[in-house]
Amino acid sequence: MKMLFFLFLSCFINLFYSQIFAQSLTTCSTSNVSNASCAASGVLIYAPGSSSTSFTPPKDKLPVGKLQITYSVTLDTSTTTGFSYDTKKWGVLFGTTNPPTLAYYQESSSLYQNVKVSVDASKISNSGSYYAGTVVVTIDFTNANSVLSPDIAALISSDSLQIQPMYFYNNVNVTNASLAFNWKADTGALLNAPTLTVLAEDSAFIVSLSPPSNLNAATPTPASTPTSLTTTTNSVSGYVLVYWLDTDSKGNATGCKANPGGWQFQMNPKAFSNPSSTPSTCTYTQYQSTFNTGGTSSTLGCPASAITGILPFDSTISSSTLTADATAIPYTPSYTNPTQIPSDSNGTPSGCYNVVYIPSSQTTWSKGNINNGDIYGFMAWALNNATIPNYSLAHSNISYITGVNIPLASLSKSPNLPKSVSDCFVVTAASGNPDSAAVFYWRIIRDQYLTPFGITPYYYQHAKSWANWLDEHPKLKPALNTFLEYSGKFIYRMSGYTKKSKEYLKELFNNLDNLITQKAGAQELYNENAQPEYEIFITGGVLFPTADKYYYDQYYNSQMNLHFEGGGNYIFWFKNLGLSTGLLGRYLTNTSSGSVNVLGTQQSFSRTFYSTTAEALVGLRYRDPCWSYIQPGIFAGVGVSRFREEATTGSSSTTTQKPAGVTNYSAIYEFGGNLDFNLVPLFSMTNSELGSFLSDISLRISASYNINPTPALSSTGIFVQTGFTFLLR
Repeated sequence: MKMLFFLFLSCFINLFYSQIFAQSLTTCSTSNVSNASCAASGVLIYAPGSSSTSFTPPKDKLPVGKLQITYSVTLDTSTTTGFSYDTKKWGVLFGTTNPPTLAYYQESSSLYQNVKVSVDASKISNSGSYYAGTVVVTIDFTNANSVLSPDIAALISSDSLQIQPMYFYNNVNVTNASLAFNWKADTGALLNAPTLTVLAEDSAFIVSLSPPSNLNAATPTPASTPTSLTTTTNSVSGYVLVYWLDTDSKGNATGCKANPGGWQFQMNPKAFSNPSSTPSTCTYTQYQSTFNTGGTSSTLGCPASAITGILPFDSTISSSTLTADATAIPYTPSYTNPTQIPSDSNGTPSGCYNVVYIPSSQTTWSKGNINNGDIYGFMAWALNNATIPNYSLAHSNISYITGVNIPLASLSKSPNLPKSVSDCFVVTAASGNPDSAAVFYWRIIRDQYLTPFGITPYYYQHAKSWANWLDEHPKLKPALNTFLEYSGKFIYRMSGYTKKSKEYLKELFNNLDNLITQKAGAQELYNENAQPEYEIFITGGVLFPTADKYYYDQYYNSQMNLHFEGGGNYIFWFKNLGLSTGLLGRYLTNTSSGSVNVLGTQQSFSRTFYSTTAEALVGLRYRDPCWSYIQPGIFAGVGVSRFREEATTGSSSTTTQKPAGVTNYSAIYEFGGNLDFNLVPLFSMTNSELGSFLSDISLRISASYNINPTPALSSTGIFVQTGFTFLLR
């Protein structure tokens, strides 16, 4: 009987193991499944709400929308009886415990709250009892606050999370520790260089950067005492840009051309078994006329002896070899982490060149306030995504550029006009943007309060040197910009309150008087035949220049000079004759395009001018009861105009560099006539049908002649416009 029991137990155990542990996972192979589709294991991260992938090392509370985990395996069920394949059983195991216990698969009942798992096993092929191919497991954290779930985050160790492929069968996780891979910060150095393009601006240049098209990288293997470089998949976290001055605008050798001994580079430590921090003095190649915009030179001239002891590539890329130029990186002994290198327009000097760090979120970088004709050189390295990023094992081609004079109509007319990136030098330098709130408020303060006291000439005499000093001390800019913005806003608003205080008090006393004596204001007595006292007008049209027609035709002949107007009037009626006073605002603009030669290459640009005008108006109008739908009038105005003309290239970045141009303030005088067609009587409507505020709506046709004495491009000429006038009760 005892023998029979042990025989039964042995059969049961054998049957149990044959059903449970007979399945196995091995490396993806076509030996048993000829059409198996195998791919490299990897992790893709989707930021919350994003449909594109990015790379981020794992960490607690990491914002993430989805994790997409890819792996390739072979599932062997040859010794299993009654096996039933189910694509929903594929999943992953997280962690380094042996065996890992945190399983994520589609039908799991123990997923972290609101986390969803989906599986794409469409690339798994079957042949008999073998299943081989690629599985994609997507873990969706959207409904879990778009944050990496705490159960997964708790298994992160040293910025790394181990992941194992898994197939869940009969309540057992079928896995293989040798197939584990890691989601972790990149450790390799990118093999390929980023793409760099550079375009000229007037007294500036714009550099555009994009990642390498191939993100293969090389990692020293083994980590402790490396003997070769092994290829891995990598990602880009940023760039390091090197720029230098070669020749000044007068043709004199400056910068690296005058100091070739300062052309020093360090060898990339990722390429050596025993890296050295000693820099190599390389041979500087001077700019040549054959080096057109974009660069034709890619050599640093570093000596071959600098790569003694370099690691060879493994068999996967055995055809590739590294040169001293490819392994050279900027020499910055003060910065062990390239992300600590300054990102401002100067960077950090090293020998005869400057080094700048640019994060991957920033696709352009610019430098202004250079002399037109100065020739600069550039090159860039890509950085991988790690706590301390590694330089790529290649740099971009060396590119050259110079600031360029793009012709402006105003300078053709008046060559001695000053050029600037803004007319508020210090405030613009602090904010980095000539259209910032700080610049807006301080321009008003300057024009309304400082100029009448004679302070403005002194300011412009010294402002540019102050702005240049501020550019040399960029750490002061954020605090100064905050102070200027809020102080300017405070002064501006307080000045407005002071001006209006008397009006507010007067209106308050009048209202109290009306309330006490129960008097009705004139506006409360509705009269169908009363003439409206207020009007608001919006019109648009074209300018036909007269004084500077030659310059308009030469520089802007392809487009019409468009303008838009808006304003309001108060009308004093004397029976059928009205005397109006009011204000007008106008915006005038035009654009044109062309190309200019930059170091032997034609570079396209666009030229733009815009003018804003404010005028005080006075006019007369007549309204005959017999012709109530026609109202002729004449008007005159005097005011001030702000003119700006500039040219930009196709890669201009107004957030980082405002192109140089001409800014000019001048007086403007205008007189003309208009003809209003009142639409209410014309369409047999009554005033009450327009509501309690509108009395009439008019179609306005207007023509005027303006005189604009200015050394810049003048708007002197004929304005023709049409639009609508809204007459208020």
